[in-house]
Amino acid sequence: MLKPFFALGRNVWLNLVVAAVAGFADSVWNGTIGVAFLYDVWKTNKRVGVAEALNGLANLAVAIPAGWAADRWSRAGVIKCGALTIAIAAPLYAYAVLEAAAGRDLEQMYVLVCVANMLLGGMSAIVNGPLQALFADSIETGKRSKLYNWLFVCYIVPTLLGPAVSIGYFSTQGDEWRLGLLRNLILLGLGLEIPVAIMLCLFRDDAALGGSSDAVQDQRVTATSRASVETAATGGDVPLRPDTASVRNAADGGAIGGAADGDATDAPPNGSAAKP
Repeated sequence: MLKPFFALGRNVWLNLVVAAVAGFADSVWNGTIGVAFLYDVWKTNKRVGVAEALNGLANLAVAIPAGWAADRWSRAGVIKCGALTIAIAAPLYAYAVLEAAAGRDLEQMYVLVCVANMLLGGMSAIVNGPLQALFADSIETGKRSKLYNWLFVCYIVPTLLGPAVSIGYFSTQGDEWRLGLLRNLILLGLGLEIPVAIMLCLFRDDAALGGSSDAVQDQRVTATSRASVETAATGGDVPLRPDTASVRNAADGGAIGGAADGDATDAPPNGSAAKP
């Protein structure tokens, strides 16, 4: 039953599972529940705003360096750095929530919450870009639209379950926003982040498809289109279906359709531009 799912490729099915688990985990604790807890403990909108703003600022600061590192070295390696960040931030946040709910060391716990929020914001930037790039590199040509639709569904549907869990939990516990109930939901959501961190360690660069992936095909089409436009601009003839060798030859300054790397079969005898 699961064989067709795993046949999608390691990086593809892992992306789908991570999206589902992460979507559910975030919807359980992040957002209304987390904000309500912060306000109930520290009784000020300013502290709630600062804690949440640090998450967004960390995301903004880390996004570009993380993307550059993923392109420069390893996408899977950068994703693993995000997994390590979760492994640090989730227990840190959980400890701060437990202590704050008990009314102990509130000032120190607020600092820990802010640090954990920054780590989680940075984690989102570290993981999301390289994860999407590795997903695209692992999709066979022509299947991108379908699989990106699946990815969207895998994230959105579980995010609807989180609020449903909260509603059910509060309904059975007296339908009140008590601090202990908020604490329990936050701990549940943070606990669900740990499987996400584990799965993020399973992505591999060598599981991408290379030249047969949809992302690489897009790059080839772009290169072909650019070469065709340049040839037309100089008054040359544009081939109807330039092959890969033609694109490489054009990039090196040769004529489109000319012989390249020994591909004499498709090239005219005199090496001039191919005519339809």
